[in-house]
Amino acid sequence: MPVNGAALLALRGDLSCAGHRESATCAFCEHRVRVRPATWRDLGSGVLRCELCAHDAVDLQRQVAPVLGRVRQSLALRGLTLREPAKVRLVPPHELLEFGRGQGHALGATTIRYRRDEPGKVTDIRIVAGLPVELFYGVAAHEFGHAWLAQRRHGRLRPEIAEGLSEALAYGVLRDLEAPLAAQIRERMRINPDPVYGAGFRLVRDAILRFGLSGVLDSLVRAGELPGRLLA
Repeated sequence: MPVNGAALLALRGDLSCAGHRESATCAFCEHRVRVRPATWRDLGSGVLRCELCAHDAVDLQRQVAPVLGRVRQSLALRGLTLREPAKVRLVPPHELLEFGRGQGHALGATTIRYRRDEPGKVTDIRIVAGLPVELFYGVAAHEFGHAWLAQRRHGRLRPEIAEGLSEALAYGVLRDLEAPLAAQIRERMRINPDPVYGAGFRLVRDAILRFGLSGVLDSLVRAGELPGRLLA
């Protein structure tokens, strides 16, 4: 994040000079260095991870279940549970390159199969291996949002609504983590300039503030639109 046009602020609060050519940047917290330390790890496809993000990273499949349990609990407290369980797999970054929308590496993807006059069937949820736990938490909540919608309605929503809802759910459950990195991830989501993810998040967030989360979810399932848009 630019600060006063002269420095860049990373998610963990460290600053680097915007005018310097840095040789390495952590893909997850945006920490920048001129010389890549030996403690940094290359996860493949140009994705570098610093030692701070490696501290509690979700690297192995056996680490997934405990974190997902917390995500499911947070979503359940907000009234969201999946009708059918969805398997979550850790994958290397290159498997999700096609989902990056030209803006870097995607961190998660949900595969949904649609049939006429039937709700969607979630066949696969993939999340990049090696994410710091706070980021994994948010990505998993985002992908569960897609899965929840797919299991309850026929057909797809507009991208800014589908992605906006998933971002809003991730934003909400990240509040349950008392960690500075989680707070910074939420702030980046709040100001994200992307016309689908950022603008969609703000659109859905405003509807939730006005109609409540349950009102928004009910409207999306029944009508495929935000309640405020139905009244317009």
